[in-house]
This record gives sequence, C-alpha cells and structure tokens, in this order.
Amino acid sequence: MRRDRLRRAAALLLFWLIALWLAIGSYSLTNDQFGRISPARQIARYGELPFRDYFDPGYFLTEYSSAALQRLLGDNLLGELLLNTTFIATGALIVLLLVRRLTHSTLLAVAAAVATLLAVPRAYDYDKALLSPLGLLVIWRYVERADWRRTVALAAVIVVAGLYRYDNGIYVAAAALVAVIADAGLTMTAARRLVTVFACSLLLAAPALWFIQQHGGLRDAVDQMLTYGMRERARTRLSRWPRLSPGRLATIDPPSMSRVIVRWAPWLDAPERAASAARLGLRDEMPETPSARTWSYAIEDDSTAGIRRVVNDPVVEDTGKIDRARLALEHPPSLWTRLGRRAAPLRVRFLPDFWELGNAGPLLFYVAIALPLFALAYLVLHRRELSLRPQLPAVASLAVLCLIVDVLILRDPIDARVGGIAGLPIALGAWLVTRIPRRQRWITAVGYLAAAGVAAASLAALSVTGDWPRLIKPALDDPMRFRAAIRVLSVTAPSLGPLPSGRGEAMIAYVRRCTEPMDRVFASWFFPELYWYAQRPFAGGMVVTFGHHWMEPRFQERMVRALAAQRPPIVLIDTPNYGEFRDVYPLVDQYFTGHYRIGGSSNFGDKDQPADAYRVLVPLDRAPVGTDPAFGLPCFAR
Repeated sequence: MRRDRLRRAAALLLFWLIALWLAIGSYSLTNDQFGRISPARQIARYGELPFRDYFDPGYFLTEYSSAALQRLLGDNLLGELLLNTTFIATGALIVLLLVRRLTHSTLLAVAAAVATLLAVPRAYDYDKALLSPLGLLVIWRYVERADWRRTVALAAVIVVAGLYRYDNGIYVAAAALVAVIADAGLTMTAARRLVTVFACSLLLAAPALWFIQQHGGLRDAVDQMLTYGMRERARTRLSRWPRLSPGRLATIDPPSMSRVIVRWAPWLDAPERAASAARLGLRDEMPETPSARTWSYAIEDDSTAGIRRVVNDPVVEDTGKIDRARLALEHPPSLWTRLGRRAAPLRVRFLPDFWELGNAGPLLFYVAIALPLFALAYLVLHRRELSLRPQLPAVASLAVLCLIVDVLILRDPIDARVGGIAGLPIALGAWLVTRIPRRQRWITAVGYLAAAGVAAASLAALSVTGDWPRLIKPALDDPMRFRAAIRVLSVTAPSLGPLPSGRGEAMIAYVRRCTEPMDRVFASWFFPELYWYAQRPFAGGMVVTFGHHWMEPRFQERMVRALAAQRPPIVLIDTPNYGEFRDVYPLVDQYFTGHYRIGGSSNFGDKDQPADAYRVLVPLDRAPVGTDPAFGLPCFAR
C-alpha cells in the first residue's frame, strides 16, 4: 500500500514538473498583466496600498503576491514568471485529480489535464486556472467528511480565492452551496454546515478585512470593486451570442510540389533567369541568397528525368536539396503526397476558412456552455439512479461552477478568456464521456463518435486561441527554451525584451532619462507597462485610464487631489484619443489645463504615427532642467 502511494505521488510529481516546464517554455506576457505588476511595484517600492493610495478592482492578494516576490527577487519579472506558471501547472494537476475522482480513469484524467495545459491560459489568469479547480477538490473532500479540518480548508480556499479576486471567492462559495445541498438536501444539517463554513470564512478573512478597514476603509474598497466590476461587465458583455461563420464549404488545394535550390550562371540576367526557370519546370521563385545568384523553386517534375534536366542544364551552376549522384531529391515526397498530386479528392479541405474567420472563440464558447447544461439535464433525468447518487454533489457543483464562470467570465474577447476557465468544462466533458450509454452498440458508437468530434474540434479551436505555433511549438521544438525565459525575465533592472509591444520602447526610455526615480508619471491611455519598465510610480491613483473606469465625479475628485499632491513632472497625452479622455475624465482634464502646459510633442520614432502623436505636458510652476537629446522634449533629470 505504501509503495503504491509512493508510485502515485511520484507520477503526480512527474506530471507537475512536465506541466511546469511547458508553462515556463510557453510563457508570454501581455500588457494587461502589467495592470497587476505595476501596482505591485507601487506596494513593494513605495509602500502604497490598494484602495487607499490607488484605485483597485479587487486584486488584493494578486498584487501583494507580486509585491512580495519583487521585494524578494528585485525589480525583475522572475517572481511573476514563477508565480504564474506554478499556479497554472498546479491547476492542471488538480484537474487531473478531479477527473480521476469522477471517472476512475487514469487515461481520461491525464488527457483532461493535458488539454487544460494546451488551453494556454493567459498568464494574468493564473488565479482562475488554480483556484476554481482547487475549490472543487476541497469541496468534494468536505462533502465526503465534514470534519473541522476540512471545514477550515474549505473556508481558507474561499477566502484566499476572494482575496486574489473577490469574484473568485463568490464562485467557489456558490459551488460549495450547491454541493452541500445536493448532498444533504434542504435540511437543518445542510444549513448548519453552510453556516459553519460561512462563519469560519469570516473568521479567516477578518485580518485582511481589518487591514483594509484600517488603511482606506472597507466601504470605499467595496465601492471601488463593485463600480469597476459593473462597468467592466457592461464594457465587455456580449451584445449578441457569438456567431459561427463557416465560409466556403470546401476547397481543393493545388498539388504539393517539392522545392530545390538553384545557383545560376553569373552572366544570367533577371529576364533570362525567369525564362530558364520556366523552361526547366521551376516555379514559385523565392530568394535564397540573391547576392550569390541562388534561388529556391518548386519543381514540377521531380522524377529522375526532370532532375537530370535541371542538373545538366548549362545555365545551372549548382543545385541544392538534390542528390546529384542519384539524380533524386535528398528528401523525396511521401507516398501520400504523391497520391495527392494525382488524385484531386485527396486534396479537398472542408471549411477551409473556418479558423481564419474567427470561429475558435465562438466554438469554445458554445462547447463550454453546452457541457454544463448537458450535465445538469443528465442529473435531473437520472436523479433516481443509485449509481449516480454518490457523484451527485461533485457533478452538480462542477456543472454549476462551470456555468457560472461561463456566463460571467466568457465575455468579449472570448479568445483571451477561455484559457483561464478551460479546466472546468474539460473535466465535465470527461465525466460525460463515461455516461455514454452502453446498452446498444450503435448508440455507444454514435456517442463516442460525437464525443471524439467535439474533442477534436475543441482542440483545434484551442490551438488557435492558445496560439500554439507561437507558444507551444517552440517549447516542444526546444526543450531547453525554459532556460531562456528564466534568464530574460531575471534581468534587473528590467530588460525591454519581454515588452508586449515595441511601440513604447522609445517613450519608456525617454521617461527613464528625463525623470528622477521618485518622480511620478501619468499617461492618458492604456499603457500599464510604462511604469514597470520605466521604473517610475504612476500618478493620480490610476495605473490605466480605459473603459470609462472610475469616471464618476467622486473618483475624479480623488484623482485631482492626488495629482495636486504628487505633482508629476511629465504627463503623456495620446493625441488622437485626447477627445475621449477629455470627455470621460473632465475634472482631471480641467486640472491639467489649469496647471500644465504643452512642453512638446513627438511620435517617439514611430514613422507610422503623425509627428504630434503624443503630447508631453509639464507643470506651469516647475521648469525643466534640460532637453532630451533624442526627441527635444523637456527633461527633469540631469
């Protein structure tokens, strides 16, 4: 028994290490994530606190986790990398455990966990990737035996989930409510359990709630979180159900041809080269080494006779990808490729435009919605089956939690959000596979074929939303790629290499050159990475201004008071979108109009932007100490 446990633990550890390797190897930052990282730096370096010193959507523990790692490891992104990937890998492992409990199938459990990894959740969704599956695992254990240890564990997960994001805690608590009622019914036993969990959760949350009350006030914190949440849901809600656009039903691809390399004689000019290539059956010219007269071509006839014509032609000086001794290709086409050249039906592609037309997100949306609805319908229809009763609390809580996150999280853009919640519908789908009826063979066959079709289509969609060619394929091609990720993100002060977009490099460099380390900066658009890479604190309590967040007068008045106290020497204005900023934040704009002047404008070297794409505002009562040599803009640092 002990040996079996050790083997099981070793297998789980091995899976977790592989998952961690893949998560690090495919790690990618987006600028959204700096909406957490930059406030965390504000905590770690300047002692500022969420809610009190800057507006916060409720990412309390998210920011404190990042801040603690920044204090420990310095001004680099290594801590963020380890935090995100550890959560994601552990979340996939817990999906494995959940599916193993539900289905008693190791194969299904591993397949579900791998699919969860291949969903490639955005790094900033690391909390969702872990805390929802973890909450379910703890809930299921609590339902099995509601002793005080498991009560405390469940309450702790609810509190921690809520402190990372308040809605995470609500989702886990809702799943616990469903599981307890499904297990004990609407009885006093269920009521006592729920009250006990609630009281324990309140007790465990008390230190954090007391801290927030002492540093800004709970009422203000709740106001900020709810205001942000309501506006964000309104901003990103799906105005209509996402549409699937299949495009063309089918297309026939042209025959696949092998490619060869040809170095032409030095006296051949371009028209003569084109004529010679056409004469030799060489098409689709691509430069290989033009300065050395070397070009790549698709060869129409790769038989011995066709290759002999190319090799022996007097204007061909040398060839590549050809075995000249055998007059054959070095890498001959496969039998299937040769058959496809002769038989057009083998080159038919069905729905060729399907993924290009943006169907991946909508397809996953409908699959994610359908799975919990099917599961709940199955529970209702088979509620009297004795074999189903032990699984009822687990499946009901999983289905309800899945449906909740589908409805509240799968908003626009779906592609960016689906990875973080993928583990739940995947686990539910694995359980539904085990419920395929086995009474008649044809029904069983149809059920498995349908399940295989949904799984294949979902994986294909995940390859699009998860950007496998950019993220997964390089990690698989180069198993040591994770070392490069660790090395780049360990640099202090931060390297601009991982910058999500190159558009801001010159602007960041300007801010670093022309402000002191304690000078605050304000940018009028969504640019949270500015403060991290420039190593400067943001001003006005706003790490970003977007989506009309905190535009209410009570929040704008606080912003103006903060700006008046902080007096940032540089305010960056996105000129094309200035009108929207002025309309959304009129009180802030009035403050800038009355206390700042235009110090200059620039496109920061971006030739695709107009010369005045960005305006730099400087205070009326503070003179610059110099001029930036690169852009001629005001400088406040020597």
